[in-house]
Amino acid sequence: MFSSAIRSDAAQLPPSEAQNLIELICPGEAGASSCAVCPQGMAFSDQRWGLRSITFGHFVSAGSEDALISGFGCESHADGDSGSFLLSKDGSWRKVRYLQGMNAFHCKKLTGSDSRDCLVCASDDMHFGVADSFLYLLDPGRDPATLDPLDDTTRGVSFFAVDDSLGGCVTYPKGFVQSGSIDRVEFAALRAPHQVRIIVFARLGKAMVPDGVLKRACESGIPNLKLATVLRRYEFIFNGSKIAPVRSVGLDQYGDAVAPRTAYSIGK
Repeated sequence: MFSSAIRSDAAQLPPSEAQNLIELICPGEAGASSCAVCPQGMAFSDQRWGLRSITFGHFVSAGSEDALISGFGCESHADGDSGSFLLSKDGSWRKVRYLQGMNAFHCKKLTGSDSRDCLVCASDDMHFGVADSFLYLLDPGRDPATLDPLDDTTRGVSFFAVDDSLGGCVTYPKGFVQSGSIDRVEFAALRAPHQVRIIVFARLGKAMVPDGVLKRACESGIPNLKLATVLRRYEFIFNGSKIAPVRSVGLDQYGDAVAPRTAYSIGK
């Protein structure tokens, strides 16, 4: 889904080159796309770690040559089942640090006001049958130990999200069912240095659906309940360090998109 919603800047490396980098993460246990064991520093040891992306950039400093290696596994659901390893090259590659919970699978690089690269990323999660799709800002080069937990851009500062309860056949406490998805994300450089306009298109809709109707529609295992959706446009500005909405219309106080009231139908 997100590979089409946001154009990723992840590198496409030959398997041998990817394995050479992964070897720094799990020496002697590296393959071209995974580690046979959980790398040191991760929460679990009884799983496998799988590569999802390698992104090159200037993360540590404006002149550094760095690689962010992001993967899935060996972490808890609370940490998104994910984590990333920051490498830097000075003659040869070395591991700088492990960033627990950092998901950099589908990301676009932006250059900050300090000339270091940061990332705008997309991901999703599910809690109690409600799927969350969200966009967030990452700053892999900053040391998490120096950051305020409320401004931890190494784990991601979310600026936009949509919810979907239809896929999990869940009714919200107020009695409605919601459909939400991020359609695409576009980036446009502005005249001011390091400033970028971020344009997000999302499809949203919600309707009051009686419990009996929802239950019957979902009994087959594949819901045939359809919610009408509306394509909405949202705009944000990256100012070189943070992302803020151009206007907050259509967003709640947490940056979640407010779905319009629509209608539902039962498919055949």
